[in-house]
Amino acid sequence: MAEFAVVFISIFVEALPFLLLGTLISAVVAVFVPDDFIARLFASRSRSALAVAVSAGFLLPICECGIVPIVRGLIRKGAPVYAGVAFLLAAPIVNPIVLASTYYAFPDNFAITFLRAGLGMLIALAAGAFFRTFYAGNPLRGGMYVLPAACACGH
Repeated sequence: MAEFAVVFISIFVEALPFLLLGTLISAVVAVFVPDDFIARLFASRSRSALAVAVSAGFLLPICECGIVPIVRGLIRKGAPVYAGVAFLLAAPIVNPIVLASTYYAFPDNFAITFLRAGLGMLIALAAGAFFRTFYAGNPLRGGMYVLPAACACGH
């Protein structure tokens, strides 16, 4: 049990700064970025919205745990869900710190860094296109998302 506590606390302490950074950026977006800016940034042109979402990952050196609050805040402000999914998948792979550490891990083979970034972007674009095609709506906008037939009680 002591080993479990040590591992749990270690992971928690390691992830906490990134969660706080992601929450801070999400709060800044929620308070200072107007809804119409988000709507213009992720315009109804789905290809450009996916391109913006995937390329925005280059700007934010945040890991997987810190990107979740940012994506939630963007979707809540009006970004399409498919763009949020693409950003959620791309940002932890294509941020500058990850690319630099990949190059550092494989210093004699620069192609691995390009492959990691390229394939990560390709997967993020494919997932975003999937969500664009099969999922319409924004579950975080205008209240809580409730399934219409959550139970069979008839109420």
